[in-house]
Amino acid sequence: IMIKDVVKNSAAEKAGVKKNDYLLAIGDQRITTREGVFEALSKSKPGQTIEILLNRGGEEIKLLVKLGRRQGVDRSDVQNAMGSTLSTRK
Repeated sequence: IMIKDVVKNSAAEKAGVKKNDYLLAIGDQRITTREGVFEALSKSKPGQTIEILLNRGGEEIKLLVKLGRRQGVDRSDVQNAMGSTLSTRK
């Protein structure tokens, strides 16, 4: 999965993740889809440190990332990204 952008002051930026890096694995889980990112991260909690494997310019590098809380994302954004929609009922 190509990293298209890195949020300023995010856990990813603090760990050294850069735009155009390719995310290969989170912990022991290989990442091949966007849903795989959500699945792998759902096993971790804010404040936990995880290892990620990146490809940067043809070289594989490992980084440690101390997870923070996701800002500006609600349940509907995640669910819609996974191919379903929330009910519009109130």
